[in-house]
Amino acid sequence: MVKPPGNPEPEQTLTPAMQQVQRFKKQHPDCVLFFRMGDFYEMFFDDAVLAHKVLGVTLTQRTQGIPMAGVPYHAVEGYLRRMIQAGHRVAVCDQVQDPKEAKGVVERDVTRVITPGTLTDESLLTDAQQNPLAAVVFLGEATANPKQAAADKDAGPRVALAWCELSTGSFHTALLSEDQVPDELARIAPSELLYVETATGDVPARVTAIASGLRVVMSGRPAWQFRKGESLDVLRKQYA
Repeated sequence: MVKPPGNPEPEQTLTPAMQQVQRFKKQHPDCVLFFRMGDFYEMFFDDAVLAHKVLGVTLTQRTQGIPMAGVPYHAVEGYLRRMIQAGHRVAVCDQVQDPKEAKGVVERDVTRVITPGTLTDESLLTDAQQNPLAAVVFLGEATANPKQAAADKDAGPRVALAWCELSTGSFHTALLSEDQVPDELARIAPSELLYVETATGDVPARVTAIASGLRVVMSGRPAWQFRKGESLDVLRKQYA
């Protein structure tokens, strides 16, 4: 794998633009970074190698032997669609300053983070395409209260499932037994499934089992995002 320099000395030799690339990549480590440079969105390091494999774009090199691959800005939506369909997350980094006004490197920022389950742009969707985003939690695994976790366990195998379609705003929830979840997920056919992330970063065996046979991208999220208190706060803000 080709990775960015990991120690301070090589990083100091990078150009200001490449230092921006590293900064935004650290902020979005699980995303392929589409970095706007003039008339192209460029990808670097492992992202460039991945773009070469997934998109078929030419793999070149920047100074210091840094792998680079780019796509024209006017055709980027098609490349984004293909990257997302391949199951990857994308962070789009745009120029947020007129280059004519820049004193030094042009200011940039990540303007979009796109995942398989969060597509809302019409250019990335088809008219007949449903694009549900689902989240699953095995009750008790996200709670910080040991007594509550024990009570949930004693109540039997229960799984909370939520899914939404961001392009239409529809939202649903269900409380199921573990053996009911595979059939429900098959019916929903989510493009992305969120779960409580593990310390190792591996997808839990129970999550893999319930999603067996589905073409779905698995995305781990911090446990606090699945806790009852935080979840209720988000729902109240959304539907108040």
